Amino acid sequence: MDKKIMIGLVIGSIMIVSGITLSGYPAPRGTDVSIKSAALVQNEISLTLIPGTQPGKPQVLLAAYNDNPYSFGSGIGYGYSTDGGATWTTGNLPFPFNPLTGMNMDQEFDPTATSDTLGNLYIGHIASEIGGSSGLYVHKSTNGGGTWLSPVTVALDGPPSGDPDPLYRFNDRCQMTADTFSGSPYTNNIYITWIKDRGFHMPQPWSDVYFSYSTNQGVSFSSAVRINDIGHDMGNMPIPAVAPNGTVYVVWMDYNVTSGGNGTIYLDKSFDGGVTWGTDQFVAQINLPPLRLNTAAGFTDVLAKGGTPIAVSPTNSSELYIVYAADPDGNGTDEADIFFIKSTDGGSSWSSPLRVNDDSTKNDQFLPWMDVKSDGTIDIAWYDRRNDVNDSLWDVYFAKSTDGGSSFSQNIQLNDISFPTPTNLWMGEYLGLAVDSNYAFVAFTSSLTDVVTGDVYFDKVPNSLSTVYVDDDYNASTPGWQIDHFDTIQGAIDAVDVNGTVIVYNGTYTENIVVNKSITLQAGSNPVIDGNGTGDVIYISADWVTINGFTIQNSGTNWGDAGIEIATSNQCNVSRNNISTSNAGIVLSSSNNNVVLNNSIINNQYGIVGSSSSNNTISGNTINSNNYGDGIYLSSSSNNTISHNTITSNNAAGIYFDPSCNYNTISGNNISSNDDGIDIYGSVSNNYNTLSGNTIWNNSGYGIYFDWSRSNTISNNTISSNNYDGIWLFGSDNTTVFGNNILSNNEDGIYIEESDNNNVSDNIISNNGWRGIYIEESDNNTVSDNTIGNNSVYGVYIYSSIYNTLTGNTLTYNFDGIRLGLSNHITITNNTIANSNYSGIWVSSSSTNNTITNNTISHNRYGVQFSDSNHSTIANNSISNSSWYGMIFDNSNNNTVSGNTISNNGWRGLHLYSSSDGNLIYNNYFNNTNNAYDDGNNTWNITKTSGTNIINGSYLGGNFWSDYAGSDTNGDGLGDTDLPYNCSGNIANGGDWHPLVTPSTPSIDYITITFGTENEIPPGNMSTGFTFTMYATAFNT
Repeated sequence: MDKKIMIGLVIGSIMIVSGITLSGYPAPRGTDVSIKSAALVQNEISLTLIPGTQPGKPQVLLAAYNDNPYSFGSGIGYGYSTDGGATWTTGNLPFPFNPLTGMNMDQEFDPTATSDTLGNLYIGHIASEIGGSSGLYVHKSTNGGGTWLSPVTVALDGPPSGDPDPLYRFNDRCQMTADTFSGSPYTNNIYITWIKDRGFHMPQPWSDVYFSYSTNQGVSFSSAVRINDIGHDMGNMPIPAVAPNGTVYVVWMDYNVTSGGNGTIYLDKSFDGGVTWGTDQFVAQINLPPLRLNTAAGFTDVLAKGGTPIAVSPTNSSELYIVYAADPDGNGTDEADIFFIKSTDGGSSWSSPLRVNDDSTKNDQFLPWMDVKSDGTIDIAWYDRRNDVNDSLWDVYFAKSTDGGSSFSQNIQLNDISFPTPTNLWMGEYLGLAVDSNYAFVAFTSSLTDVVTGDVYFDKVPNSLSTVYVDDDYNASTPGWQIDHFDTIQGAIDAVDVNGTVIVYNGTYTENIVVNKSITLQAGSNPVIDGNGTGDVIYISADWVTINGFTIQNSGTNWGDAGIEIATSNQCNVSRNNISTSNAGIVLSSSNNNVVLNNSIINNQYGIVGSSSSNNTISGNTINSNNYGDGIYLSSSSNNTISHNTITSNNAAGIYFDPSCNYNTISGNNISSNDDGIDIYGSVSNNYNTLSGNTIWNNSGYGIYFDWSRSNTISNNTISSNNYDGIWLFGSDNTTVFGNNILSNNEDGIYIEESDNNNVSDNIISNNGWRGIYIEESDNNTVSDNTIGNNSVYGVYIYSSIYNTLTGNTLTYNFDGIRLGLSNHITITNNTIANSNYSGIWVSSSSTNNTITNNTISHNRYGVQFSDSNHSTIANNSISNSSWYGMIFDNSNNNTVSGNTISNNGWRGLHLYSSSDGNLIYNNYFNNTNNAYDDGNNTWNITKTSGTNIINGSYLGGNFWSDYAGSDTNGDGLGDTDLPYNCSGNIANGGDWHPLVTPSTPSIDYITITFGTENEIPPGNMSTGFTFTMYATAFNT
């Protein structure tokens, strides 16, 4: 297993999770359970484990502790658990034999525990003999703590000659760890550190840092080596740690300080399994205030001097962590806090201290301990007196970091009930902390049941808090309080693990919540989160966050404040929430691949706001009555899907795109009673967006408005009853408008202005207040296969535009079917135009070089009308049943009219007046009561030319006239008499010199039949196969 045992001084008591479970809740932290409760003291606990297969249940948990260290004969106690700490089996280690005196040692202390990957457990400790020797010993168990082998001597010292204080020449303060990294060249090496005191009662006591190692699972240990440099020889509690690559680090506190503070942290390291060591590296200089007990006699010092635990990242051998207690201001006005520092270069440089405890200042925090689990989570536990203003009662607190020590979680209290300082004023020098992949296990001293000396307790905290619960009715009596049960949502978010779930029950939570990790925030019933009018109610700054089922209200009113803000975060899901009375319902800022689903976003200033956010899905939401801005607003955002939302009664647009929104899809939405339905707007293009299958109706402005946008698609929408135009394209090119129903809008169905190369096809455009389609100053557009009817003014009006094409459309019951004004090179072909109140096609206002071909134009007042328009071609059209004129030209010159069938029109077939000159009219079919009128100088025929004419004759010349009374004398299909045809004088100047006539068929008076003489018909019957020849001659008399 990849683990490192970090050892630090801790005051306290030991707690055990009882496993008590409340219905509907996960197993809480439980009631404190004693590992060992006996007369006199149990303290200084070291904890290790052998990992198991079940969460929260290591194969073995081992706690080693001082057991009555203040009486001669005291020793090392231990307890082991195989059920995750619910129950413990305890015992005591034997006293080692001292070969220097031939007697057993009579006092043991400073236990340290570790384990290897082979399932072995180890306990190291100091042992001494009153009056002389002291030594360092390691015990080993190969059966999970059930039995222990005889101790192995690591170091043994007797009183040296010449020492002025021989009784106190001893080994002290040991700590131990094992290399458990599979990739290390020294896997399962055991490393142990300690100090040797020299002249403990001298005016200047000295203590050096020593190190030893075992390469054979504790069978023997190397000779002890001093690793501290000269001058750094007032060391205290050296602590070892192992890196994944096998590097061994040792950290200690040195009290030989020449300037500033009263302690210096040093680091040394070995790259060869502890054989050789380098030069001490300075880490930090800190202030170590005394720990004080407030008694009736005043403040009295409590004996609690801790170490500086070190840990190494399980994935980076150069990333080191140290935790320590220090007075932050150095003058005693602020009592000790817990600080964390980090190195990413193997200890050469260190970060600024980060305060781990999150209480207000001037509270005591002491004796921290640290461990790191395999996923890099850093766990820290310590003693804490924040809950007693009189500085008498103690608690044990815990925090963790999931971001490599950049920040730490909200602190949680582990013990159930605060406990007093032991009256013997001895808290020990460390507590125990060990981790597996699921839990942090903590062992500590508590004087709750033994106020004189304290007992050993155990507790555990889920390292993977996969589910945490919130209820505003929870309090300190709730099992799991501040562990997995909280009364604030933020507290639960801080506590839950990455990818965990926070379930929030009914209540109103006045909070501004920050979600900075991947979690699910799930409403358990109908909780309300109220932002109290400031900032974001919920601010999401992590990927893979889910927010589901809340009522969220009352954000701040500044731009950017929101019910929910997703900031630089991806793959989040916000669904089934009710969001109201906020500046914006939801804000997406530089966030991608998120889902906003089935929310009710009502009565905010803005509905949903997205900026620089792409590949998001906004679907199934109700976005209503947002009273300042848009239902949905996007800027610089692409590839988003906005679908099946109901967007109504917003003060601005239902959906609004600002510049640079590309490749978005807006589909299946119901958009009504807003200002505009959809605005795609901006001075920078919004390109390649698709608007499909939406119902856009009853908006007070436009149904859809595109401004300076390119290559967008508007298809299969129903756009109706909007106060302005159904669709307005302004400065927008290459747009496809396809398959839409554009109905009953108050102004135009489609308005295209300064927009080129658009394609409008297969739409139904009817009952609009002005025009079905209006095209102004727009070129190269195609309008095809649309059904355009019952529009109050024009079916299609093209103004000041060139090179547009209208083809295949059906235009009925409009005031005018098609009108051109100041427009050139327009092609109008293959359309059906009927039942217009005025003109089927009206070409006006100096429109030139237009082409009108192959249209069917019927039952209008005027079939085709030209006003002041020249140089156009009107060919191959069917123009019939106009109530007034089939065609009328007013001051229109040099146009060509050919190949048209102009029939059954009420007043005239073709009427030219008011200086309409130079027009060429030939090869048309006129069959009207009054076929033509012309008071100008126009040409009614071309020179006789071979070719099939309109009545299938062999020559082109003039026109077919239903009332031409002349005859074709030479059979060429052109009239030869009564020329020029002038429609009974209605053609004032000239007329048709080659009127088309149907060639006459010669009559037959009689037929003579003769037979050839060689094959006369024989008399009688003829047999099959008989042949003969017959000759017939027709005679015309």
